[in-house]
Amino acid sequence: MRYVINKKLNNLVFFGELCGIRNGDWTRERKKYWINISGGSLKAEEKNRIKYLATIFSSSDYEKIEIIFLSPQTFKIKSEIKKLLGIEKAKKIFDIINFFNARFERAWKTESQNLSQVKKYIQKNSEKILKAAEGIRVLTGARQAVKNFSNISLNLIASSHSKGDIIGWFSTDDKKTKLVLECSYLPDIKTKNFLLAVIAHELFHLALREKKDILKQIDYMAGKNKKLFNLFLTQENTPRIFEELIISSFTPEGIFLEKYFSEKIKYHPTMKKDVNGKISYISTRRFLANRLKIISSEYIKKNKKLDKKYFLNLIKEIKYGQRVKLAAH
Repeated sequence: MRYVINKKLNNLVFFGELCGIRNGDWTRERKKYWINISGGSLKAEEKNRIKYLATIFSSSDYEKIEIIFLSPQTFKIKSEIKKLLGIEKAKKIFDIINFFNARFERAWKTESQNLSQVKKYIQKNSEKILKAAEGIRVLTGARQAVKNFSNISLNLIASSHSKGDIIGWFSTDDKKTKLVLECSYLPDIKTKNFLLAVIAHELFHLALREKKDILKQIDYMAGKNKKLFNLFLTQENTPRIFEELIISSFTPEGIFLEKYFSEKIKYHPTMKKDVNGKISYISTRRFLANRLKIISSEYIKKNKKLDKKYFLNLIKEIKYGQRVKLAAH
C-alpha cells in the first residue's frame, strides 16, 4: 500500500468543511479547527466567498468533486472539474481557492506535519494491516482483491483532532482504487490501533466488491428487512447500512480490534437513540460488535466465509437491541 499526503485534496476538504457541505459527524468541530489554525475568524469578504462557493458545491455532486481531487495531476483536476461543472463555475472555484491561499497555507504548515506523523505510524504498523487483510480474505474469499491491496494508495486528510474523529472511505473511479483516511492526529496510546482498524474496514469493503454473490445476498436480506434498517439515523441506503454493520462487527469495532490490533472491544450493552427517536448508527455498530464477538471470532478461527447464517444472527441481535431499553444520548 502506498501512503499519500495529497495537498490538493486537503485544500478542497478545507473548503468543504468551511462551507459545511461535507455534512459529517465532525463538521462543526472541523470548521472551528480549520478557522482557528488558518488565522482566526473569517472576514466579511471571506464569508461572502465561502457562501458563494457553498452554493456551487450544494448544487453539484460534491462527492464526485472530491474524487476528482484525488488525482495528483493539477491539469487533470482542472480538466475534469470543467467537464463536471462547466467553465464558468470551475473558474470561480479555482479563483476562490487562490483567494484563500495564504489562509490555507497557514493551516497546512501545521497539518502537513501532523499527517506525516500519522503516515509514519501507519507505515511502522503495516504488518498488522497485512494480517488483518488475511482475515478479510478468509471471510470473503476475495483472493484477487486482497492480493491487490498492495497496489492501493491511501490518501491522508486532516481532521479536527477531536477524540474519535477518524473516518475512512474509498473510490474505485477510473478503475483505480484509492482509500482515504481522515485523521491528522495520533489518538492516545490506548486507542492508536483503532485508526489501523478503520483502514481494515475500508479494505473489507473493497474485498466485498469482488464477491458479487455476497453483495447480492446482502442486498436481498437488506430489502427484506427495510423497515428495520430505516430506524437508523444515517444517510446510507438500506443495503449499505447492512453492509456497514456486517463489516463493523469485525472491524473497526469488532473482533479484528482484539485479534490483529491489540485493543479490547469496548463494552456497549445497549443501542442509543437521538432526540428524534432514531437509533444511533454508531452505537448500534458498537453494540453489535459486543453481541457478535463470540460468533465473529468463530468464523475467523474456523476459516468460515460470511454466509446467510451470520447475516441472520446480526439481524436477530439488532431486533434484540430494540427490545431492551434504549439508552438516550
